[in-house]
Amino acid sequence: MMLWRWALLSGAYLLMAGQVQGAEIVVAVVGGGAAAWFSLALRRCAPKAFSFRAVRWRAFAGLPATLARETASVAAALLGSLSPGSRARGSVGGQPFEQGADMPEENARRALSVLGLSLAPNGFVLDEAAPGALPLHRLSPQPAAPDRRWPL
Repeated sequence: MMLWRWALLSGAYLLMAGQVQGAEIVVAVVGGGAAAWFSLALRRCAPKAFSFRAVRWRAFAGLPATLARETASVAAALLGSLSPGSRARGSVGGQPFEQGADMPEENARRALSVLGLSLAPNGFVLDEAAPGALPLHRLSPQPAAPDRRWPL
């Protein structure tokens, strides 16, 4: 497991560096090893365990279209605020959300749902503590997602 992480993180560094030279390879190997070790150490001391086996990765298939739609929505709101006397005002609304049990699969689902809702430029989750709903700040108003388990 450690070697796979090390290789993946070292390869990711080299991909982002854009060149493969002696110094870059040394930094990739050392940095990838340190990052792999740190990720395993964090996994051991984390207060909640995560399991990504039950994650519905197809729920993330719509994120590129959502990103494009919300980028256009934010651009329109910001351009509209350029006219005299108007300005973009955000709002906080509730996104219905099923918390689920305290199990590794449910912990991963909650974390990925919050991350997915916060990635788009139009909104971000303010807090996860609200029972039955996630308080979601949006610059441009939109209806809540209908899926309570994967509201992406």
